[in-house]
Amino acid sequence: MPSAAFVQWTTLMLVAMPAAAGPPSTAAAEASEQVASGPADAEALQAMSDRVAGEVATLRRLPLLRPVERRVEARAGLRLRLEQMTREEVAPDLLEAADRLLHRLRLLRPEQRYEQVMLKLLGDEIAGFYDPRAKTFFILSDMPESAQVGIMSHELHHALQDQHFGIDRVRGYGDRVQDVGLATSALLEGDAVATMLMYPSGELSASPLLLDKLMSASMQAAAAPAGLSETIWQSLLFPYAGGLSFVTAVADARGWEGVTELYASPPQSTEQVLHPERYLDRDEPTWLEHPSPLSGAERYAVDVMGEWMVRSLLGEWVGQSVAPAALSRAAAGWDGDRLSAWRFAGSDREMVTWLLVWDSEEEAASFASMGPLLATWWTGGAPVTSEGAHGSSVTAGGTCSAFRLERWGDLTALILDEGCGVAHEARAAELSRAAEVMLCGAERLRYPAAPDGP
Repeated sequence: MPSAAFVQWTTLMLVAMPAAAGPPSTAAAEASEQVASGPADAEALQAMSDRVAGEVATLRRLPLLRPVERRVEARAGLRLRLEQMTREEVAPDLLEAADRLLHRLRLLRPEQRYEQVMLKLLGDEIAGFYDPRAKTFFILSDMPESAQVGIMSHELHHALQDQHFGIDRVRGYGDRVQDVGLATSALLEGDAVATMLMYPSGELSASPLLLDKLMSASMQAAAAPAGLSETIWQSLLFPYAGGLSFVTAVADARGWEGVTELYASPPQSTEQVLHPERYLDRDEPTWLEHPSPLSGAERYAVDVMGEWMVRSLLGEWVGQSVAPAALSRAAAGWDGDRLSAWRFAGSDREMVTWLLVWDSEEEAASFASMGPLLATWWTGGAPVTSEGAHGSSVTAGGTCSAFRLERWGDLTALILDEGCGVAHEARAAELSRAAEVMLCGAERLRYPAAPDGP
């Protein structure tokens, strides 16, 4: 069974810089520059990368420990390399599980396939990359010389990160726990974006938060490409925008030496990235376990979503009916979660169970207040709110779907059930039992309790 629910495309995000996160210039401006100056030749690009590498090392006070290997390739070659990295790094069953779950969460349209969507998106946006496996900086040959310097300062900083701290070590188990993957990528990318922004001046900014204001708003406001869910799109931008905010907040509190010290103990959750003071205060999340809540079902995916994904999914599902500030409040008390996806043999029925623990009962109630809207979104039916043996619950049922959200103290259990051929009463009883097993059997462990997988 695949251990994670989402493929960690943040591994590949080390190699791709979305246009929204790149040097501040529009595509039209870049195109006109390219017509005017044309791309530099390979020898000139390699010479430029040597110069930029030395200047970035001086800027970030991280000396080059060895020369960085470089290769100049056309866009088609970089796209093929992305596809090859995917085949080598991501197991087919994990891609299949992620695709299935994203359809179940209504983040992909029926005709879309996760791998194809992501490879096209990254291939279209790629501007050059550092490959930590090959220890090589790949330079895009068809970029205008005037646009290369910013890209090089960003990607060559990744080479410095790798030489001094080890990118694989920094990411830790982030390839198996999606929230950890987003958090560690936020450190790697946020620091690289900050370096890129400081590079033209040649000195560390005396006002780190100004860097955040210069870049984060434009990245966060970048519209998703047509047909792509906002959650998937923003998950690509978060390591850049959220990471920049996190890194500059730490720099403001502890100086750039404090940013370098982050690599010895990287953030372990997007909660710590979204609220840097919680990282600085070492507010560690809770690792949740619970017994299997279903009989006759096979679990095909399990993962930790984290605060950022809670907020993003709420926005995707009910954001048209709720103010952004209310969505943030509903997610802000996150302390840990466990999402699992299940399928039933011999039928089209599938179920998603999601157990979450919050910092307080009040914050659990804030998330649970979204229950009626979520119930209507999932089933199209009218929500029913009631009080039970353990706490309040919201339920709803449709022709081929059912919903349950139940709160007990600082825990909430959310269940999304879909599939025809199940009697309404039997389905409601099964969801009630499943929620009780999750809530009563919840086990809270030190984070992470299972570094080899969720």
